[in-house]
Amino acid sequence: MNRFLFFTIAFLGLLASQEVNAQHNKKLKTQPVKYSNNINSPLSSKEFNMLKEVYQDKLDKYVLSRPARLNDFKHLLRNRIVIKKITGNLGSKVTMKYPSVYLNGEGSHGEVLSIAFAGEGQHQDAGGKIVHNAPNTTSKIISKSISKNGGRTSYRGLIKVSENATNCKSNVVCDALMLDEDSQSDTYPY
Repeated sequence: MNRFLFFTIAFLGLLASQEVNAQHNKKLKTQPVKYSNNINSPLSSKEFNMLKEVYQDKLDKYVLSRPARLNDFKHLLRNRIVIKKITGNLGSKVTMKYPSVYLNGEGSHGEVLSIAFAGEGQHQDAGGKIVHNAPNTTSKIISKSISKNGGRTSYRGLIKVSENATNCKSNVVCDALMLDEDSQSDTYPY
């Protein structure tokens, strides 16, 4: 019964998110992206550091030594894109998940949807980070969590807007449902 309740709430959260997304896409006037020769120039130090943060010591093996993949990353880093990250947590004792989205192309859009369930002896720590590095970018972080039987859920969120990123819009929604007095929910905004 408890899992049924969790999956029902998770499904409704995903459904609501998709409806909001559909309404957002109707309002968003997009133009086809024509990729210029900007992928021919080498990675800037800022781009290199962003890739290094994700791939660490595997950067050369998985990105730099593969020209097609490197060009794909240059497209992502330099041109207008839409990124959506949907994640869910349940079943492990401790989980910490904090996906990051860097909006570097003008008009880019990023979304993070996180759903977590914490039962007895569990701590689910989830959230997202979105960095606006270009003008006219939009973002959304939605976090939904349920805790019961003394479970603990946490939300961590960061929205950063760089100096040259003008006309940016962001929305953060963090909802938590605690089903008993022993459960706990924390929010850590940055």
